[in-house]
Amino acid sequence: MLIKAQVRAGFQQALRAGTLKRLAFIRILVGGCLMLGLPLEDLQILTEFSAEIRRPSGLMKAFAFTPLHDFLLSSPNALLVGQMICFLSLVAVTLGFKTRSAIGLSLLLQILIGGLLREHSIFYHSEQLPILLLAILFFTPCAAVWSLDARRQPILPSSEGLRDQASIAVFLIWASLATAYWSGGLSKVIGAGWNWFDADGLRVRLLVCGLDPIEYGFGGAIQLAAQPDWVFVVLATVVLLMELAAPLLLVSRRARLLLPLGYVTFHIAVFVLQNILFLELIILQLIFMAWPRLPDRKTVFGGMNPWPLPMTFVSLGIVLGTLALTVVQRDFYPLSAYKMYAKPVGFPLRHSQIIDSEGEVVQRIPRLRGRKQLGLYVARAGKECVALPRPGPCAVMRHVIKKQLKKSGLPEGDYRLRVLSRRKDGSDALLGEMPL
Repeated sequence: MLIKAQVRAGFQQALRAGTLKRLAFIRILVGGCLMLGLPLEDLQILTEFSAEIRRPSGLMKAFAFTPLHDFLLSSPNALLVGQMICFLSLVAVTLGFKTRSAIGLSLLLQILIGGLLREHSIFYHSEQLPILLLAILFFTPCAAVWSLDARRQPILPSSEGLRDQASIAVFLIWASLATAYWSGGLSKVIGAGWNWFDADGLRVRLLVCGLDPIEYGFGGAIQLAAQPDWVFVVLATVVLLMELAAPLLLVSRRARLLLPLGYVTFHIAVFVLQNILFLELIILQLIFMAWPRLPDRKTVFGGMNPWPLPMTFVSLGIVLGTLALTVVQRDFYPLSAYKMYAKPVGFPLRHSQIIDSEGEVVQRIPRLRGRKQLGLYVARAGKECVALPRPGPCAVMRHVIKKQLKKSGLPEGDYRLRVLSRRKDGSDALLGEMPL
């Protein structure tokens, strides 16, 4: 009974934290995160791929049967125009101008752009959560304050209904974000099991991207791999406990203070060790934290009549869909099981390198636009063109990587894709090479 009372009190406190200002703050963060990431995507390079390379997932499988899909992937200008329209609509979302229309347009274009990028590389998770949060924000009064729309039509002090909607909306957004972290923890339990706590298994997981210097090139995982086994066991335990504790974000003010700090630390460590930057997830932790400009409601939420069904159904779809995919360990774009490193792994580890004409490993790519994509294409080509050769698709992958390297700002020269197998002692065995 005591635990039940504490959960009920925590739930009520969470609803009081959901205000119109906090909801507007979330709109600004979500729009800003997507707006920062969109210009870094090189959509026009997608027209260089052939149909046999494409692997659509989820909703994109249905879209692939439409004429629009083939038209976009045959027209670099159409992709560029779509990217520019999406960017302008995200600016409108962030500023709160024609907000509902801007969110709807941004949502459709972001799902489309994200799906096209993923079907040509691998299923990755960058920018995925902000897209899902846009779907919830579409049905909320997120522009009632701190927006250009609000300057034209300010809300009345007696608009208690809007304040109640904001309380529910913020809670549903928290629930969707917390579910992503909880799903990540559950996937490790379901997919990896006890292997998650195996020191060599975690070394391999860290080195999977840590050996790939294409995106940022910090390579901290290489130094960490030499640490004693107990260090990895502790790290694995801390990460898993933080992810499994994510539901506490919905009922505990203390959890909303401590867990976001833990997640920020975790994402920064991933950036340094594995060269992967989840900037949007670092920024989105701010939505949980208490700020002087975002005070809690003074009145207690007592229920709504009628209940805001659209935002509730969308959020439930995200939460239940994510958990269902977690159980079966499948992805269905735009939803995911967040099964990062959830499979049992061990040495040896296959990894890829770009070698220049002088035999040196390319450590950094000067150009920001398309750099993440290049790393994904290199990883896919290393697997499908050297380790498990597929002659037809390989010619296309080689052409695309070569064109990306030419656009990246690297000096002219003959580059090669080298695939290696990393042993536990840190040595590499050559699996093969191919010219680019």
